[in-house]
Amino acid sequence: VWFMTGMKPQNSIPLMFAAMAVYFLNAVLIFSKAGIVLPVFDPLLAVVLACAGSLVFRYLVVDREKRAIRATFSRFVSPKIVNQILENSGGVRLGGELREVVIFFSDIADFTGLSERTSPENLVDILNRYFMEMTEIIFKYDGTLNKFIGDAIMAFYGAPLTQEANAERAVRACLAMRNKLEELNTMWAAEGIPEMRVGMGIHKGAVLAGNIGSPRQMEYTIIGDAVNVCSRIETLTRKLNTDLLISDEIYQEVADLVVVESPKLQEVKGKSSAIKVHKVLNLKENN
Repeated sequence: VWFMTGMKPQNSIPLMFAAMAVYFLNAVLIFSKAGIVLPVFDPLLAVVLACAGSLVFRYLVVDREKRAIRATFSRFVSPKIVNQILENSGGVRLGGELREVVIFFSDIADFTGLSERTSPENLVDILNRYFMEMTEIIFKYDGTLNKFIGDAIMAFYGAPLTQEANAERAVRACLAMRNKLEELNTMWAAEGIPEMRVGMGIHKGAVLAGNIGSPRQMEYTIIGDAVNVCSRIETLTRKLNTDLLISDEIYQEVADLVVVESPKLQEVKGKSSAIKVHKVLNLKENN
């Protein structure tokens, strides 16, 4: 039983039948050669019970953590990342841990105006299509969708799995979102739907990442000053008339990737000193 508990059902069940076949054939061979009758029913039943017991034990104990991880992350990351988490579950903690992550915020500019010019039915369809397309892009670049906050999206890169090139993937995801929104606006314009404009911000920093909430509702999320700063950077997009701003911390990692315009230092709420941000115009050639 203990040997089988470490095996997946698709492996333990064939092993069970193989063991039964080997024992049965040996019993037949011993009887034909030596005339000795070995018990057949009890040993084969024992093998079946051992396999069944191992499957029950695995379901109740061994796979319990994996089921919890899948339930926690399947809504927030792509199936590919869920599978990687399950393969490396020893490195993923549902409790709190300090992580260095890249954070993304986006928000629909003048959403109130858009809602006033659009029927409720159309507005729901527009938002659902928009959120679906943006979520797919976040997943494509291995990001974690944190939450929808009204018409805003929050995501991050670098948790629950530690990954490389988080800043680059976040920037590429934003540029893909920009292109996708242009496609959506072209489609909606043909239907007489007003243009949607979006502001996006990217920042990085140390955060507390973990499964946070109450016993009734838990979610994997991040908390920290870097989250607040990223949100403030995103709100600056309206003031600076752009759709994508990145912090200087992000720019230092993607300077070879993107063409930027760097406005003067910006004051943001909650920070005692001004911060440096960069407008992302496009990718550099050959990127």
